[in-house]
Amino acid sequence: MNRCIWILFLLPALFLSCEISDSTAGKDPALSGFSITSYSFRSYSETVYLGDDIYISVTVDDPDDDPESLDVTVYDAAGNTAYSDTIESTFIHEGTAWEFVIDGAALAAGSYTLELQAVDTEGNESNLINAAFSIVTNPKGSVTAGDITVTVDSWAALGTSSTLLEISYHVTSTAAVAIDQVTVSFDVLDAGMTSIGTTTGTLNNVGATASSTAVANVTDVAVANSIPTTHTITFY
Repeated sequence: MNRCIWILFLLPALFLSCEISDSTAGKDPALSGFSITSYSFRSYSETVYLGDDIYISVTVDDPDDDPESLDVTVYDAAGNTAYSDTIESTFIHEGTAWEFVIDGAALAAGSYTLELQAVDTEGNESNLINAAFSIVTNPKGSVTAGDITVTVDSWAALGTSSTLLEISYHVTSTAAVAIDQVTVSFDVLDAGMTSIGTTTGTLNNVGATASSTAVANVTDVAVANSIPTTHTITFY
């Protein structure tokens, strides 16, 4: 009689244990927290420059804790598939966010919609999540050396030095965008048009105009006579 009572008490406990352990089985994963960034835009942006790699991050929450893959599809403005890929679960960062890169060479300039859907090992599918973005030509790519003019304003000995010549100059730009960095070379000549020293000046974030100084190490400040108006200019 006692054995029967114990069996009756144990059976509900066993069933209850099974129900608790299986309570999350078959649950769909969920995606949220979509983010699009790129080399030129380090925070979320709907604009990507042509050729830039596109960095995608999306939060995944799977009650089963068994996400298997992330289906990635990029549609063009006409609704055609322009890019597709399947990202494995090894790209889940710290167990919470799927992070991956779309090769910038894979897409031309245009308007797109990025669509993501996760699938777990049991075949359960997540919600669809999507975002629109555009790929445009980087306006900095149209800048040429012809957009940049260098003017030497003055030069003089640096303090009481007889060999250090400080050159004051400014740069004017007609480019439609700010230039990240402009580097200008200077050649200091004596009265016989012989070089007595050279230097390089650097300006950052150049808009319509910017001024700076550069210091040249010359053989003798006293014989400095001229600085040619032709300069080697590099920029990016």
